[in-house]
Parts: sequence; C-alpha cells; structure tokens
Amino acid sequence: MASSQPTYRLILVPLDGSRFAEHALPTALGLARRGGARLELVMVREPPVGVAAHTAPIGVTDSRELEAPPQAFADYLDAVAKRLYESGAAQGVGLSHSVLSGPTVKALTTRIRNTFPDLVVMTTHGRGPVSRAWLGSVADGLVRRIRTPLLLLRPDPDASLDLGAERHVRHILIPLDGSAEAETILNRAVALGKLTGADYTLLRGMPIPYQIGSPYVPHDVKINVEKLEKARRDTLAYLAGVADPLRRQGLKVETEFFLGVYPASGILEFAEKQGIDLIAMATHGRGGVIRLVLGSVADKVLRGSPVPLLVYRPERA
Repeated sequence: MASSQPTYRLILVPLDGSRFAEHALPTALGLARRGGARLELVMVREPPVGVAAHTAPIGVTDSRELEAPPQAFADYLDAVAKRLYESGAAQGVGLSHSVLSGPTVKALTTRIRNTFPDLVVMTTHGRGPVSRAWLGSVADGLVRRIRTPLLLLRPDPDASLDLGAERHVRHILIPLDGSAEAETILNRAVALGKLTGADYTLLRGMPIPYQIGSPYVPHDVKINVEKLEKARRDTLAYLAGVADPLRRQGLKVETEFFLGVYPASGILEFAEKQGIDLIAMATHGRGGVIRLVLGSVADKVLRGSPVPLLVYRPERA
C-alpha cells in the first residue's frame, strides 16, 4: 500500500438537470467543506443531431431536450449555484460550474483528465435494465477511462432534496481479495474517511476449501477441518498485515472474513448487518464481454446496496 494519502482539492459533480442527480450535492458539499476543496458542477450538452440513444445525457429521454440552447444549460447551473448559496449549503465552499459539449462520457473524461479532480460524486439508479444501460454509458464509461475515485450514490427517487442534509459516513467497509489491485482502494477510502472521522472494517471472503474424500470417513473429515482452519488463519494473517499500517496512523480498523463462494452476497450481507455507511472497493473496469457494467463483484454490490459505493480503477487494471 502506498504511504502517501490523496488530498481533496477539487471535487467534480456531474448534473443533468434532474433533482435525482442533484442528490449528489449534499454529500459532495459536505466533503468539500470538510476537506477545504473546491466544488465544480458540470453539465454536458450533447450534439443535437445524430445522437444515439445510448449516448444521451444523463436523464434526457426526449430528443427535443437536446435542442436546448447552450445558454439554457448555463442558466440551470447558475440557478443551482444560487440555490446552494441562498440555502447556506455552500457556505465555506468554493463553487464553480461549467457546461461541456460532446458525448457525455467523452466530455466528462476530458474534463476530468484536464482538471485532475480528486473525487467525482454522482448519483445512479443501479437497478433494472434501463438503469443498467445508464450505468454502461456514464458511470461505467468513466470507471473504464479515468484514474479518479468515483463516489456513486443511490438516493430514493421519491425522496425530497435537502441541500443541507449531509450524509454521515461513520463506518466504511473495504472488501479485499488478497491482491495488490484490491488494496489500491485503501488510500482513497482513508482519504474520505478521515474527513468524516470514520472507522474501517477490512473484509475478505474466504472460499470453501476443496473437500477431500468422504465426509463420513473420520480421517478425511480431519484433513478437511485442518484445511479450513489453515485457510482461516491465512485469511486473518493477511487482513492483520493490511490493517497494521492503518492502525499505526491512529485509525480504528477491524478485520472480518466470511465463508462463501459468492463475494458480492457476502459483502452485502455483512454491510447490512453491521450498519455500514459506505463500501469502498477497487474494480478492474474492463470493457467488452467481461465488463458486467462495473466489474462482476463491484456491479453486484452497487446494484444490491442502498449505501454509497466508492469505486476506483487502479493503473494495473
């Protein structure tokens, strides 16, 4: 694990003109205020002609909306900024906004690569075939293109928006699989958690060892029990080795494991039982047939969890 911790100087929030997307604002504002970061609101104006359905801007379902003049996008962002200032939600936060042009994912990717934000905060439905397509065109498109942590929120679509209602992140769950790639999320999770005074739990799924012989033969049973105990010891030793450097920083870190062959299910079950506020994990972010939107495990966790997901694609992925 790298020794240096990322700092928060700039947080980027993509908006699409909907109140649903604006649910990202309270969380982003809270993190910006605590970290002394500037907040940039961005909106993408897609080309009005020959736009494919899968590249439509977030929340745009009527092609006539694509014909809105550029000033309409700027006026919307001006109105959002005004609401933030008048409500007091933006107090102590430097705020800017920009209208981008082009296909949504490409425009956002270019902006991120040019401005180097430390975090991107955005909402996602995360369920059903329609939202799956949305994830594929925006959130997953960003994950596969950027090296910036992406904080995905899943608000209730029917919930009212309270700009001053900051989400409290007190307990962060960090699933690991024993790989260096998975551990790249640690610094990003700690950077966020330090702003909110969070505790951390490192969680690893322990696969069930291959069974030898018959479960009714005492000798075979003894061997299988020994294999299971060795796997448990190895898992706990690995987690302790990852936790120790974090504990030396003064962080409160617990280690847990679960037994099972379905990592996403084990992560979600643990998060629900322990009242986790945020799940942080790395993803391969692959494209093509292997994509499965945000990577097989991260995608399942996102679509099954009501809590935010901090996802990061490491260089090696």
